Amino acid sequence: MTHKLLAAVLLLVSGLGAAQPAGEEDDLEVLLQRARAELTSLEELIGREESRLGRIESELVDLRRQAAIMSTAESAFRLGEELYLAG
Repeated sequence: MTHKLLAAVLLLVSGLGAAQPAGEEDDLEVLLQRARAELTSLEELIGREESRLGRIESELVDLRRQAAIMSTAESAFRLGEELYLAG
């Protein structure tokens, strides 16, 4: 998706550059460089956030597993308590 965005920006800038005077071509080049830098920055941010999401999902799985163990232990305790009181 980001490659499509970059391609669209390149097409837009190249079309505008043909109709602009030389001084404005330099401005467009600066804007294009900034857009590339921002795109790279966003891609890095997405990578970090995906990694963070993976860690959070893993922690969530562990917490769900612990909750299931606690629920099973609680059920066993209650059953044992009922059997003790009944017997």
